[in-house]
Amino acid sequence: PFAVVAGLLFALLALPTHLVLFSGQPGYQSLPELGYGTLAYLVVAKWVALVIALGAGWRGGPVFPLFFSISAAAVLVADGLGLEADIVMVAGTAAVSAVFLKGRIAAAFVLTMYVAPPSYAVVILIGAAGAAAALALAGSAHLLPPEPATADEPSGDPAGSP
Repeated sequence: PFAVVAGLLFALLALPTHLVLFSGQPGYQSLPELGYGTLAYLVVAKWVALVIALGAGWRGGPVFPLFFSISAAAVLVADGLGLEADIVMVAGTAAVSAVFLKGRIAAAFVLTMYVAPPSYAVVILIGAAGAAAALALAGSAHLLPPEPATADEPSGDPAGSP
């Protein structure tokens, strides 16, 4: 029953635009051509659709839907600031990659190359490095939640007492 309800919610989210229904790769380059209302809707709807999909246990991951969502937001920001949309989209995608990969700039560069051509290498590096720096600052200021303990790590007192 939960999957049926999730499917219905997903379908309702897609009524204004079919771009909500897939991970985003096919529509990524068409984002600069969309209107402000559609872009704003996609920013929110892709996040909501992702939460529904993950909550319902559907296959797939968050990377490409979030690339799409951040890119829709980037087009809005770029237009508001008079910047080139493609540059802000790629920088935003690189920043999301760096956050997913916990500040690993080289890995974020490779992940971003799935949606951006090599001609944007400098933009990718700047976006990934900026996000990595923000993560480091947020971590040192204790603004991020602690990492959960893994099976390899002992839990309890860091001094090692029982």
